[in-house]
Amino acid sequence: MFMFRNFKHIVLALFFVTLTAQLSQAAARITVEQSGAINGSGMDGVAGIDLTISYDTSLLVISSPPATKGPLVSNSLFTANTPSPGTIRIAVVSSSPFSSSGQIAAIRFASNAGKGGIKSISATTIDSNGKQMPVQASVGASNTSDASTSPTTSTATTPGYIGTVLMQTDTQQTKTEPPVPEEEKVIAPESTPQQPTEPDIAEPTQTATANKVPVEEKTEGSKQTTVFKGIVDRMKSYKGDKSLPILAALFRKEISKFISQEPAVVLSDGKSKIKIIVDLPTHIATSPNFAMNEATLLSVKREAGNNRRWTIEALPEKNAWKSTLVIIAGDEDFEYPLTVAPSVAGRLKLDETGWNAFLKESGTAERPLNDLNQDGVRDHIDEFIFIANYVAATQANPKPSK
Repeated sequence: MFMFRNFKHIVLALFFVTLTAQLSQAAARITVEQSGAINGSGMDGVAGIDLTISYDTSLLVISSPPATKGPLVSNSLFTANTPSPGTIRIAVVSSSPFSSSGQIAAIRFASNAGKGGIKSISATTIDSNGKQMPVQASVGASNTSDASTSPTTSTATTPGYIGTVLMQTDTQQTKTEPPVPEEEKVIAPESTPQQPTEPDIAEPTQTATANKVPVEEKTEGSKQTTVFKGIVDRMKSYKGDKSLPILAALFRKEISKFISQEPAVVLSDGKSKIKIIVDLPTHIATSPNFAMNEATLLSVKREAGNNRRWTIEALPEKNAWKSTLVIIAGDEDFEYPLTVAPSVAGRLKLDETGWNAFLKESGTAERPLNDLNQDGVRDHIDEFIFIANYVAATQANPKPSK
C-alpha cells in the first residue's frame, strides 16, 4: 500500500489487524539529529511508525537508499523513500512491539553543503492492535546557524493505521528479485490449438509450506521470508512457443496454494479493484498483518466462522505492473505478486494479428517500439503487459487452475 523511469516507485500501505498488545501510557519520543540519526525513546508498545522528514535541498543531498534501519527495529518491515525533493518518508511495522529506546533509522547523505539542513519531522505511531499511540517528534538542535529554519516539534494527530508511503524499489532492505528457473519447457503443438494445453511450469524442490508452487525462501535472523514467483517471472524464463494461446496459458497456473486473486488479471487503470483471498497455512497460529506494494489497501476482513481465511480488497496503483501483497505472520513473511498490468486498450489490437505484429515490430535497442512500461527496453515485461490485456479482454481470464 509504487510510472516507471529510472526508479520504480512502490506505494506501501500498512494495515494492522488484531494482535495482543501492551500499551504505553507515556508518549514515545522520536528525534532526528542533524547527522541523520533518528532515535526513539519510550517506545514500549509501539509496533508501527510513520515518519515524514523535511530537509533543505540547498544544504543536503540524500543518497540512495535514503535511509537504513536501526537496531531498535532490526526485525521489522522497513521502507524509506524521497517522494519529492526536500521530503523523506519512512515507515516501519513489526508483528511484535518494540521495546525501550534505540536508533530507528539513519538518513544517508550523499553530500552536505553546510551544517544542519533537516527542518522538521512529523510522526504517527500505533500499537499492535492498530490503535494510535501518543508520540512527540522533534529535530535535534542545529550545530550552526546555517540551517534555514529552527528545529520543530510535532505530535501526531492522524488516527487509524499507517497509510500510504512512497518508496523507491531499490531502498527495500529485505526485498530482492527472486531467481527464476533457467528454462521452462513447453511441448508446443504442430498447429495453434483452439484450447491449448497449459505449459508445464518449472517448480523448485523445496517450498515454504509444502505447496508445490515456485517460491524463494530467505532467512534473516529468526525470520523467514517466502517470495512467490509471479507471471512476470514465468514470462522471463519461458523459452517455448510464443503463440498467443500458449502464452495466455501461463496465466492460468496458480501462484500459491493458499493465496489467490479475483479477477485473475486486473488492469491497473486507477479504478479497477482487486480481491485477494488468503487461507493461512495451519502451522501459523499468529494473526497476520498485511501490507501492499504499488497498491492501496482498502479493507481487510476475516471470514466469519473461519479464522484462517482473510479477504483483502485493494486498488492497484495506476499503470502498475508489479504490485505485491506482503503478509507478516509471526516469524514468517510472505510476498505474493499480484497479476496486474497497465491498460493498452485502444493502443494495440488484442488478437493474434496484433500479437504477431507486436513481436515483429520491436524497434531497436536505441529506439524500442511498444515499450509498454516505458523503461526504455523492449523485453518480457512488455510481452507480459500485452498478454495480460489480452487475457483480461477475452474468455481466457478464468480462475487459475490447480
